[in-house]
Amino acid sequence: MAQKTQPIDEHSDAGVRAYELSVLLRAPEHEDSFKNFFQSLPLTITHTASFQALQLSFPIEKHDTALFGFFYFQTDSHSLSSIRDAVSRNEDVLRFILVTRPSIPKQPSSPESSQERRLANFSQSKSDLQQQEVLTNEALEEKLEEILK
Repeated sequence: MAQKTQPIDEHSDAGVRAYELSVLLRAPEHEDSFKNFFQSLPLTITHTASFQALQLSFPIEKHDTALFGFFYFQTDSHSLSSIRDAVSRNEDVLRFILVTRPSIPKQPSSPESSQERRLANFSQSKSDLQQQEVLTNEALEEKLEEILK
C-alpha cells in the first residue's frame, strides 16, 4: 500500500531546529559588522555570547589572536546550507563550526521543589538506615566463623 506524503510548508515551525554557531573572527573591530551580518540572515537568534579575545595555540592564516563568540539560533533546515555558505564566505571569519544543539532537559522551576526532593531523599535514606538490623559483637563473631568454615 502506498503511503501518502504531505508537502512541507516552509512557513510552519515543523522544520525549525536549534543550532549553535561558534566563530573565530580576525580582529575585534569586526565584531559589530559580523553581528549585523549574522542578524541579516534568515534565522532567529535566541542567545548571543559576548565575544572574547583569544591567544591561539597555533597561527591560523598568519593570525596569532582571534575573537571568539557564539550564537544560539533557530532556523529551518532548508536555510541552513545558505547560512553555512554565507558565513564561510564572510571575510571577517577565520574559522567557524555550526552544530545542532542537543535538547537540554529542563531544570526544576523553583528552588523549593529541588530542596523538597533533597529532604525527601535524606529522610528516605535515614529511614533505610534505621530499618537495618544492629548486630552485636557475638552475632558478628558467629557470622565470621560461619564464613571461615
